[in-house]
Amino acid sequence: TVYAFGLALAIGGLLTLLLLHNGREKAGMPPGAAPRLMLTVAVLGLLGARLVYCLFNWHGVFFDPVEGSWLGIMPFFRLGQGGFSLYGLIAGVLLACYLYARLAGQHTGAVLDWAALPLGLFVGIALLAQILGGTSYGEEVLEEGAHFFPLAVRNDYEEWDLAVFAWQGMTALIASLLLVRSRATARPGDRMLRLLIPLCASQLFFEALRQDDYPRMEINAFIRVNQLLALAFLIVIAIILTRRLGASDALPVWGALLLSAGSAMAAEFNEKLPVARELLYGLSLAAQALLIIVMLRALRRSAPLPHPRKSTP
Repeated sequence: TVYAFGLALAIGGLLTLLLLHNGREKAGMPPGAAPRLMLTVAVLGLLGARLVYCLFNWHGVFFDPVEGSWLGIMPFFRLGQGGFSLYGLIAGVLLACYLYARLAGQHTGAVLDWAALPLGLFVGIALLAQILGGTSYGEEVLEEGAHFFPLAVRNDYEEWDLAVFAWQGMTALIASLLLVRSRATARPGDRMLRLLIPLCASQLFFEALRQDDYPRMEINAFIRVNQLLALAFLIVIAIILTRRLGASDALPVWGALLLSAGSAMAAEFNEKLPVARELLYGLSLAAQALLIIVMLRALRRSAPLPHPRKSTP
């Protein structure tokens, strides 16, 4: 059976390979490097996506829903039944780039920069294709003037829902396109960080809009897994920036990160707070935008200055 969502991912994979091949020479990689990296990325990305999903849905995957008995580890390999994590995929891709760099004798940062644009394109396609699997939509849009795409999408009951998948996918694609126009960084690996910062920060806001069967924590069904994992990536990036800049110069980064996390949490508790829900969502969006700006500026400041050229006598 060929599913539309799987077909979209296959097309995304082919475009990813094409981008890797076209960017090979500019990245300074040897001939044949693109298919070798693509194979490593495909295997570890798939395993990472499945592993992270299973870890956060342990009982739902490995235990019988009726009797509660242990089913063994075979459900992990039943990939056709679905169950993958976007952030597990990203983690698998990062690991694949590291291992490929070590085995091929390349600089890890250079490989990460080479893979940044292809990864961003694939993530954008995957997010856009979520609706093909019946996920990533928001609440019903009642205003008839807003019944158009990409603001809303019509469901099987002829109702119009927020098209969250479209906003997520377009944000990832825009972040990827900005990499094309960006200048070469003085520190290898920063191109990948310039992709992950807006991608993860924007998901803190967009995931709060979803009303579908989004991934939840098993121990607390209120916590959205994708928000938690996006925050974990941002914390790691903040630690990297702190090690580069020093604790005092990195304070704005941590302040913006705390503000973004707090505003996202407040938007989740909108029903229990004496504040208009629209205002809370607006504050969350502004906080995520501020976090992106602060982190990207800190990333530029953390790059080493180029050495001045020596004048020839």
